[in-house]
Amino acid sequence: MSAATLQIGDQLILEEDCDENYIPTEQEIQEYAREIGIDPDKEPELMWLAREGIVAPLPSDWKPCQDVTGEVYYFNFSTGQSTWDHPCDEQYRCLVAQERERSQPRCPPAKKDKKKKKEKKDKKDKKEKEPLRPPMQVISALGPLQTPLGSWAPLRGLADVPSSSSLRVSAGSLGGLEPLKTALGVGG
Repeated sequence: MSAATLQIGDQLILEEDCDENYIPTEQEIQEYAREIGIDPDKEPELMWLAREGIVAPLPSDWKPCQDVTGEVYYFNFSTGQSTWDHPCDEQYRCLVAQERERSQPRCPPAKKDKKKKKEKKDKKDKKEKEPLRPPMQVISALGPLQTPLGSWAPLRGLADVPSSSSLRVSAGSLGGLEPLKTALGVGG
């Protein structure tokens, strides 16, 4: 990164100085690999992500900034988002997770699983061969249901309402029904 080009308050807005010929040291690559979640000793097959990520340029609208203590952070001038990590680091962490998932060996089902599948299939085939039983008669000890509403008429649907009426109705136009609060003994 080069010298400050702009100062806002006590924050310095820096310009990214990308040297396309820059080759990071092996130590820098290993440190970055750990930063994005790669164990360089156990996962050498993922080191290409660290080599690529360490030299990734800042996305557009992002600028490096420096606070009063000299710490560098990154600020997106379009969204107002800021981060201490390089904005591409999270993307490379996700790529590491994807590569790990992709490289996981796909184990064929164990013989135990095959045996269980065969048992399920045999059971299903047996069920299909059985003749259907006639439905059982349900005998209920309960008597006929009484309607709790007594002689109240059913409520009218919107199709029964004449088109000239308003959907708003007053308590007096409910056809003899009282508002709920009087039924609870609250109102008058």
